[in-house]
Amino acid sequence: MHDISWKAKRNRRQEIKEHIRKFLLYPEFWNDPSKQIGIEIKWERILFEDGNSSLVPNKKGVYCFVVEPPIVNFLFETRYLFYIGKASSATLRARYKNYIDEKNNKGIGDQKPRIKVQEMLNDYYGHIHFFYAELNATHVKDVEEKLLNIYMPYVNTSIPELKISEEYKHIYS
Repeated sequence: MHDISWKAKRNRRQEIKEHIRKFLLYPEFWNDPSKQIGIEIKWERILFEDGNSSLVPNKKGVYCFVVEPPIVNFLFETRYLFYIGKASSATLRARYKNYIDEKNNKGIGDQKPRIKVQEMLNDYYGHIHFFYAELNATHVKDVEEKLLNIYMPYVNTSIPELKISEEYKHIYS
């Protein structure tokens, strides 16, 4: 006798398929000296939650969203980098608040919520961390571009040096 009905198995399979994410890992970019950041970055982090915006500074900088499964006593810590962004015209706190709005289906300004961003924020809410680093405004754009080029996160749809050929577009769709 089976403990799960066929219908329940099918629903579980569909639910699991909705959480499959594809990551592009390209060591050549990790080792390329021209892509190294070249300045010291001090990362801070907070759990991404509606009430945490006051913990984020009103400064310029870069940030990223990282999913961390809360598994204790595991062999090693596991993290998944999903998104990298910059706060150059707005502050880190303002950008954080934008993402809270986006999670809550409000878009930024007159823009509609971005589907991949909204899915990330809602699917992994409670397990997603907002990492940020304050930077001098002159470094923000360059550091963001280098991080994007090195890591090519799943949710980012524009990678400065990566020209995505048709055969790899499925990774970013």
